[in-house]
Amino acid sequence: CTPWASGGKQEGLANPISMIYFETLRFVHFNRPLSLIIENSSNILSYAGGRLVRAIMSMLREWGYHAQHHLMNTQQQGLPHYRRRCYIAAVHNDAAQRLPEPPQPIPQMTVEELLVPRNESDDPERRPHGRVPKLAVDLAIERRLSDTDPNRDWFTATHQSEKWTRKGSKPRYLCPSLTHSHKDGPWIGTRGRPLLVQEAARMQAVLHSQFEWPASIAESYGLLGNTMTGSIVHRWQVRLFGAMHRQWQIPDRWQTGEAQQELREEAAAKPTSTRPKHVQRTLASMWAPKPE
Repeated sequence: CTPWASGGKQEGLANPISMIYFETLRFVHFNRPLSLIIENSSNILSYAGGRLVRAIMSMLREWGYHAQHHLMNTQQQGLPHYRRRCYIAAVHNDAAQRLPEPPQPIPQMTVEELLVPRNESDDPERRPHGRVPKLAVDLAIERRLSDTDPNRDWFTATHQSEKWTRKGSKPRYLCPSLTHSHKDGPWIGTRGRPLLVQEAARMQAVLHSQFEWPASIAESYGLLGNTMTGSIVHRWQVRLFGAMHRQWQIPDRWQTGEAQQELREEAAAKPTSTRPKHVQRTLASMWAPKPE
């Protein structure tokens, strides 16, 4: 997403990294998967006046796919995380007669449900290192509404330039979009600390305890910034699978609340220093629909 992300230079096709998109399409052309989900920055929708997305959709349809693109936000798919992305979903004509309807909005979990329980190490007076990050937190506190619940968790970004910080730093009651470029998580003003990797994982609907993580915090955040949101992936998978295998009724675990409960239980559990030696689970398989 780097060539199109709003936080970058928005070079589009002038950035060599954008060629990865065409490698993905080349894979689809030669392998013809029965269904697919592609995600990228929402800015790709307006790049070149929308011609790039129209070209991608035209290629998919030429190759025998029912395909649509949708602008989706993680905050409407069960999680308190502001993350607007373009999702392209497609199913091959040989597998289904039509593309299913996209997932509809569901109730949002609260920030507190995904953060670790408050403890004695939390200190709202603590500030991040660095002059500009400290300024970001101070300005967010100044701009906080006086009638807001003082215990309600809020975030602010601490990785922006001083010019942007002075203009736009404010408290946010949803987790700001996680990106590959962040070295750590957004600052939680009520806790006096950055978002932990395990909390950032849950903001992306990833059960932190089910994966081995890099020793580097920055690398972990990079992986999460490049990850498709698990709730959206699962909900699209359920619908695509149902369109291809209409005889099987696959439950949407985010619609039933089962997935949210797993995240709540992990957040409330006591932290452990032990990790599985080897976990062969991917994000797709974690929320993959299982026929009953």
